[in-house]
Amino acid sequence: MKQVKKQQGFTIIELVVVILLLGILTATALPRFMDVTDDAHTAVVDAVVGGFATGTSIYRAQWFADNQPNRVTEYNDLLANTSGYPIGLKTGATINGTLLTTVGSSTNCRDIFQNVLQAGGQPTITTQTTAAALLTSVTVLTSIADDYDFVAYLSSSNSTTKNTCSYIYTGQYTNNTLNDLPVIYYNARTGAVTKGEI
Repeated sequence: MKQVKKQQGFTIIELVVVILLLGILTATALPRFMDVTDDAHTAVVDAVVGGFATGTSIYRAQWFADNQPNRVTEYNDLLANTSGYPIGLKTGATINGTLLTTVGSSTNCRDIFQNVLQAGGQPTITTQTTAAALLTSVTVLTSIADDYDFVAYLSSSNSTTKNTCSYIYTGQYTNNTLNDLPVIYYNARTGAVTKGEI
């Protein structure tokens, strides 16, 4: 007996159904995958905000436990203001006999960030003297974004805001776009750590 070989394959209807299903999956899944990068950047900033807020709270608790010293040794001798919040790694606790109570410089903003957050997996950070120089120069921000996760600067030198450090997240920066960059604000007067945008 001779067996007849039966031809096997997909019919045109089956192929059309598969193509339609793939098209529907692509249309629904693609937008979700496009947002994954933005979601990851948002998660990074949120994690740093949480870690920073927790770190400053623990720093202040240690300051109380150590009987309110000028410097907290467990945090690399990070200087405390009179309220117990970190204000930087200044060389002395006093200048001309006056206790330092303000952050004072972008370098101190960076020092607070580096010493309050735990060392393992800590984001990289650099400083910029003024926000104006940073935000008006695409060239400056591009060079920083290539090498650092955050850039720190002292928000203002006037008496009401000279205790506020700003940390711009450069990981979400794309060339020639200075809008909507996440910023973390640290107010050394109150210990508040908040998130915003440029």
